Amino acid sequence: MNVRNMLLASTLVTAFVVAAQACGGKEEGGGGTGGTAGAGGGTGATGGTGGTGGTGGAGTGGAGGMGGMGGAGGAGGGDAGVKVMSSVRFSHLSPDMQAADVCLLPVAGGANEGAIGPIFKQRLNHAEGMRYGEVSKYVDVPEGEYTPRLVAPGAQSCDTALPGTQGAVVPTVEARGGELSTVVVAGQLAAPTGEQKLTVLRFLDDTEPAAGLSRVRFIHVSPDTADVDIGTLDTQGTFTPLFTGVSYGSTGLSKAGNYVTGAPLDNATIAARLAGEQTNLITIPGVTVVADRVVTLFLTGDRAGQPQPLRLLVCLDVSPSAQGEPGMTSCALVTP
Repeated sequence: MNVRNMLLASTLVTAFVVAAQACGGKEEGGGGTGGTAGAGGGTGATGGTGGTGGTGGAGTGGAGGMGGMGGAGGAGGGDAGVKVMSSVRFSHLSPDMQAADVCLLPVAGGANEGAIGPIFKQRLNHAEGMRYGEVSKYVDVPEGEYTPRLVAPGAQSCDTALPGTQGAVVPTVEARGGELSTVVVAGQLAAPTGEQKLTVLRFLDDTEPAAGLSRVRFIHVSPDTADVDIGTLDTQGTFTPLFTGVSYGSTGLSKAGNYVTGAPLDNATIAARLAGEQTNLITIPGVTVVADRVVTLFLTGDRAGQPQPLRLLVCLDVSPSAQGEPGMTSCALVTP
């Protein structure tokens, strides 16, 4: 299956004091001017000192002027009460789990107090939840630490976990202010011995494109597959790795980090193989990634072929500000 041309419409306040000079002669010196009010929450400046009375000829000098009144304190303001937000998207890549919605339960809360969700129903206008192979668009949540809870599609609240997931060990995830992240439901509900059990993984995202180039990331979430290498095959079958030795639940690393930045892919063949081996586990022809795009490749499904075959999920990563209507990220679940 070809994946082509995936496009998607990226006080300073200064306080000051004017001090009046004393006036000589028989007249009284003028009082100093009061200080300007301080910035929000600040203290007003001190009033000016009164001028010294001038010396008269034979008479008595004038009385000194009275000091000016201090400026009033500035009104309270600033960013008090403003929540710092984090952008999070969710992906269902558990081969044997049914469709689900998801809630985020604040670790600092009690029971379900402050629960966010069900997110697909309430925030993404997607009451059927997320199905296998889908990735949502981003939603904004207050920064903090959360425990994800999977609930049934269409659920009215976060009170009841999705049947079969109650005993799953689901680690907490941290949503940090200003960050983008992908939260992936991976592993299997009924994992055979030696395979990865149901869990939740979090990956930091970077949706900033490189001008004239493509940026590609790889995430390994096949629960029964060991470490893999992934790269491209030329017409002669020569393998050029993009990422090597990527273990389950990890993002491939390049010299520049989690993304490989390079020339756009034009009708390329992507191949994944066990780390250090020459035989391809999966070969996907016809992959095109145009310039100025960021793409994530997920290795998902089971090497054994059941309950889902080994496949490549190719997703276009777009910043939250450029997504338009809520719903799902543009992805393609590709079978060899």
